[in-house]
Order: sequence, then structure tokens, then C-alpha cells
Amino acid sequence: MHHALSRRLTLSALVAGTIATVGLSAIPQASAQVFLSSEINNTIYGASQTVVSPTTGTLTSGYGARWGTSHNGIDIANAIGTPIYSVMDGTVISSGPASGYGQWIRVQHDDGSIAIYGHMEYLYASVGERVYAGQEIAGMGSQGFSTGSHLHFEIHPDGYTPVDPQTWLANNGIYFYPLPCLLAFRPEFSESDLGKTIVR
Repeated sequence: MHHALSRRLTLSALVAGTIATVGLSAIPQASAQVFLSSEINNTIYGASQTVVSPTTGTLTSGYGARWGTSHNGIDIANAIGTPIYSVMDGTVISSGPASGYGQWIRVQHDDGSIAIYGHMEYLYASVGERVYAGQEIAGMGSQGFSTGSHLHFEIHPDGYTPVDPQTWLANNGIYFYPLPCLLAFRPEFSESDLGKTIVR
């Protein structure tokens, strides 16, 4: 049933690789973007790799230029301790303090790509540990250069060069859904949820 709902969302609301707003068009796009939990298909079982969403919460900052510097990932905000998951199978190559990130975990996946997770309050995976897609590896926090509890997530497909994680996730079937799209399918949400973390 969850897969059917996800399929309806994708087929009816996906336009040119993004999710179109459905009604309530006056709602600001930036504040309306949310990241869904596994309740609606955050796992993609492909021919060779399983990819899952790294966490749940509100997208608060995108990839690219920010405050005169390059922001090499995306920020997803939620409460301290919110589970953070390994997006793919791999091996932990860093786990602990890191300048700027506060505490980070880096996972090298089986295809050579590397994911970086930053600002965590709790670390549940150690260097050398084998982790799997969907495994909880950390709890969200506000360590390091941070203004509030969130996950800073980066993806380096070649192991060195960062790319836009939102695009990378979309290419693997994982999307950020604007609130209007949710309202069309999920009556328990309302306009009052705008600006809040929408996760169930």
C-alpha cells in the first residue's frame, strides 16, 4: 500500500524531476519542503544498490554558494537525537570529532562513493565497521559550526568531489515533497504545519 501511494505521488506530482505543488500555490516553496520518512518508500531496491534517505525532517539549506563560501551538502533539520541512517551499504572510514562538522561519520560505499554526515549529537558506528543501507548510524545534533539541530549531508560519487545530494537522491528515487503535495494525499497534515518538521 505504501508503494502504491508513493507511485501515485510520483506519477501525479512529478514534473521535470521535481515535485509539483498541488493547490495552495501561495505557500512559499522554501519553507514547504519536507523530507519523508520510510513510511512512503524511502528505500529504493535497485539492480545493484539499495539507497535510503539519510534522515527525516525539513530541508533548511541547499547545495552551492552560501554566505560567500561553498556549501558542499544539504541541511535537514529535526530534533536532537533524530535517527540518521547510512544511505547505502559500506564501511565507516571516519567517526568522531571533525573541525566545523563537530562530530561526523564518513562511510565509503561499495561503489567507491563516500557519504558525509555532520553535526551529530550521538555516534553509533565506529571506524572499520560494516554498515548497511537503512542502518541507524547516528543521532542528529548541533555540534560544530551549527545554529540548530540538523544533519549536514554530503555525497561524493567519485570519493573526492561533492555533488548536489538533492539531485543524487532524486536520481535514486528519493524526493523532497512540498507540503501542498502532502496535503493532497495526507489529510492529517494542515497549513499550520508550514515551517515545522513534518515526519510521521
